[in-house]
Amino acid sequence: MQNHKDNFSISEKGTFFDLAMFSSIGNRSEQQDSSGYEMSDCGAVVVVCDGMGGHDCGKLISTSATEAILEQYKINPANFMGSEYLMNLLQSIDGKITSLRMSDGSRIQGGTTCVLLVITEEGIRWASAGDSRLYLFRDGTLTKLTTDHIYQNRLDRMLENSEISRTDYEDKSKREGEILTSFLGVGGLSEICINQEIFQYKSNDEYLLASDGLYKFLDEKEVTSILGNFTNVEDALRALEAKVKRNNRDSDKRRDNMTLALVKMR
Repeated sequence: MQNHKDNFSISEKGTFFDLAMFSSIGNRSEQQDSSGYEMSDCGAVVVVCDGMGGHDCGKLISTSATEAILEQYKINPANFMGSEYLMNLLQSIDGKITSLRMSDGSRIQGGTTCVLLVITEEGIRWASAGDSRLYLFRDGTLTKLTTDHIYQNRLDRMLENSEISRTDYEDKSKREGEILTSFLGVGGLSEICINQEIFQYKSNDEYLLASDGLYKFLDEKEVTSILGNFTNVEDALRALEAKVKRNNRDSDKRRDNMTLALVKMR
């Protein structure tokens, strides 16, 4: 099942987990996030993509990436537990996106971040490219499981290796730190975050997938507090949306699209 509507909320029960998804267009004129999930006898895959690009390009690209992942999962869910398979899949989708063309034959300008979660009774596998995130909420503690692929990481390494002055570092961090260094559609995808060992889940673990529309308005303490106060996954996502709205009222930032998926293990 895939969604790329302006606003939606859904919930689903798997054999050993609960799933809820929520999306909001925010203050944008277009919903460029796309998301979805597919269930199987052995578990599920959940996907959140955040598209980038004007003239419907971001929406088209994020939708194409989500569709490609879900279609491959339907063909053979067991493949998704292999880290090499996921790496090859995302690289293949990256290549297909770079070959997309507009009606006039010109190359589509844009891309999409992607974070996906694979759930089986054996354990958890995830993969990401870009700055959409996967968090684990366990025993009252929130842990970010994915790495943001942004220019800030390179700046940090340059400063650590004395390749840049502190003044230049602070200036570039402010102006360029959030620039993506990896996303589907970049062409020659090189940075992919994949857990190499299958991750063992525990009962009551919660796995939160989120586009950047969440964490640009909520810090990790706020997310932790909300997840700790709601046991129902759908209620938790609605509470996160309400808090983002409140924080947005006190901010001069324009609110971006936001898509969330929350999986709770039984």
